[in-house]
Amino acid sequence: MKLAARLWLLGAGVPMVGILVALLLAGAFFEALLAREVDRALLTQAAVESVSLFDGPRGEPHLHKCEPWGPTYQKNQGPQTPISCPFLLPL
Repeated sequence: MKLAARLWLLGAGVPMVGILVALLLAGAFFEALLAREVDRALLTQAAVESVSLFDGPRGEPHLHKCEPWGPTYQKNQGPQTPISCPFLLPL
């Protein structure tokens, strides 16, 4: 094998293959990690929702309604607590 061909192979070809293999392995690892974390988060969310669904009076199922100014809102005095629903954005 000539020197130029060997330089191309060892200087560009082998490192390129190494980088591609490393990227493929990292992609597979992070995809599995992401799937595992999403499953864990969804199981946690389901556990919380199943508990909070039946915490009403006499253990009856109910839905939690977001109150825009928290549970201690008085019409004449304004809000007493910050927004109780984290997904609502203040205007």
